[in-house]
Parts: sequence; C-alpha cells; structure tokens
Amino acid sequence: MFKTLLPLIVLVASLGAAYTLFIQPPEMSHHEAVTAPPMTVKTQTVALQTLQPTIAAFGVLQARHEVNLIAQVGGQAVRVSPRFRRGAFVRKGDELLQIDPADYRIQIRVVEGQLAEARAALQEEQGRVQQARQDWSKVGGAAAASALALREPQLAAAQANVNAAEAQLELANLNASRTLLKAPFDGLILEADIDSGQVIAVGAALGRIVATATADVRLAVKASDLAYLRVPVLGDAPVAVTFINRLGQPEQFWTGRITGSEGGVDRETQQLTLIGEITEPFRAKEGLRPLKVGQYLQARIEGVVQRDVILVPGVAVYQNSYVYLLSDGRLQRRSVETGWQGPDQVQIRQGLNPGDTLVITPLGQVGSGTAAVADSETDLRGGDRHD
Repeated sequence: MFKTLLPLIVLVASLGAAYTLFIQPPEMSHHEAVTAPPMTVKTQTVALQTLQPTIAAFGVLQARHEVNLIAQVGGQAVRVSPRFRRGAFVRKGDELLQIDPADYRIQIRVVEGQLAEARAALQEEQGRVQQARQDWSKVGGAAAASALALREPQLAAAQANVNAAEAQLELANLNASRTLLKAPFDGLILEADIDSGQVIAVGAALGRIVATATADVRLAVKASDLAYLRVPVLGDAPVAVTFINRLGQPEQFWTGRITGSEGGVDRETQQLTLIGEITEPFRAKEGLRPLKVGQYLQARIEGVVQRDVILVPGVAVYQNSYVYLLSDGRLQRRSVETGWQGPDQVQIRQGLNPGDTLVITPLGQVGSGTAAVADSETDLRGGDRHD
C-alpha cells in the first residue's frame, strides 16, 4: 500500500516546494565587479643614436705559407738538428738535416774529370780547325771550302761535349747541396719524421713547416651583415678585427685586420668569405698564449659607423617582429622591421619613432589594450640604459 502511494507523495512534495520558491524567491546579493590592477612595467623613451656595429663571425686559423719538406736526394741521415722536431721554431736558413754527401762529392770529382777531357778535346779540335783554314787558304781560300772540310761539325760536337759536361757538373754540385736541408723561411715545425741513421729515399716526406710571420682566418659573413661592413679591395686600408682565443683560460683577444675577400658569394649559403690576418700568431707575446694551426676562432669585425638609428634592448623585441609600447595607460603591440642585431641591442629599421615609450619588461604573450603603468622611464640615447 505504501509503495503504491510513494510516487504520489513525492509529486505533491515537489509541487509544494516549487510553489514556496515562486511566492518567496531567494534574495540575490549584489557586489561590484572586480577590476584587475594594471601591470607595472619598465619603459624607455625611443631616441635616435649613433651605431658602431660589431659583426660576429667564425673561422679556422690557417698558415698562409705551409711547405711539405721532401727529400730531393737519397742517402743516410748523418745529422739531424735538435730543432728539427715538432713544435720547434726555426729561422730561415737554419740547418735541419744532413744526408751523407760522400757519394755526391765523388760524383762531382768524376764529372770534373769528364769536363777536363771534354775541354781538352775541344782545344784539340779548335787546333785542327785552325790548321784546316790555313791549308785551304793556300789552295783556294777558306771561303771556297765546305763546312765539313773546315771541320765545323767536329768543332760543334766537341763544344757540345763540353757543355754537357758542365751541365753534369752543375747537377752534381746541386745534388750535393741538396743533402743539406735548410729551413725555407722563419717557421714552426709541425711534423718531423726523420731520425739520425735513417736511410732516406728520393721523394720521401721529411716533415712539414709553416711560416710564422702571418696567418689567415677565413670568415664567412652573412649577406645581410655586409651592409654594415666595409670590405677592403686591393689598395684599400684594412678593417680592424678582434679574434677571441678560447683555447685555454681565460679567453684572450688578438688584434688582427681584414685585408680583403674571396672572389664571390657562396651559392648555397649566400655568404661572403672575408680574409682576416694575424701577425705572428704562433708565438707568445704581450701575455697572450700562442695560437694553434687549425684552431677555431671567433671574430668581432668593426663595422661602419651609422648615425641617427634606433636601437632598443634585445629583450624588448619578440620573435624578431614586434614590440610593446605604453600609450595612455595601455599596452600597444607594434610590428617592427629589425636590422643589425648585437648581443644586447637590436636596430629597428621601421615601426618605431623617436619619442615612443617602449616597454622593456619581458612580457611574453600579452594582448594589446592591457592596462599598465610605467615603473620608470629612461631615454635610449648613446646606447646607455638607466633603469
């Protein structure tokens, strides 16, 4: 019986509750809308400045002159200089290696004997020619005689034998001089593979030497950076560059210069390779550690001074395409076109004007129109930043 009436009881109770809510609705509490406080940001006033750009580039240190030392004659190494070793510095003309010259000195004496015989034969033939001319002058005159009758071919052959013997003697002396290996220039020995007593074959590799006077660093520069550089051509004054040595601690700075560029732009990378030069880089000087062949160097190239440009802190530029300004208490997103970019500053080509209030507080993704208030304001003059 109760189970039968239960649905009816629930329905009646629901209707009663609905009627009560209808005639006595609940009172609503009214509160004023909560307004978020404005953001506090740091700003700077945009102003025109003078830009001294520095272009970053990278390259490998290469010796300008590098020579493989090759044996031009063969024989046993009888003396090896203690300076003919890896890492040693040598002067032009320093003796590095002596190959046994005995065989070559003997060859000189042999050829000297052959030359003496050839000269004697030439003198005899000259006497015969003179006698032939005298004989022909008695019978009809030398002008009527044939070259063969006057022994001119025999004289030419005798002279040729003398010339050949003289050439053989010159070659023998040259080979004897080649037994002594000397440094071709002031240099650094990179490789030395010969020990005293070793038998050396003609054409054997003896070592490798690089000149210490100058070294080159080829620096690939982006096409977009060329507008800020003066690339010297033949006869132009060089451009200053600083090379950073990070091989060892602390990092050190070598002064160099840009003397020119390679012939064309790389087709794939659209980069131009500049030729940097360092004087005597392989010797320690003025507290600087020596540089090494094949070492990786960073370069800072001095660019052309540009006036009346707009520079802003790098933290104020987002995705290299927009900045935030503060105007009438609201943030305003502004699209910009960037130019030169340094480690801390970015040049703005278009999009900003002197007098604009630039937001330099990192914001991330903030919509235009967001309320904001300046914490402090400074002028962007002379590249100085004062918070």
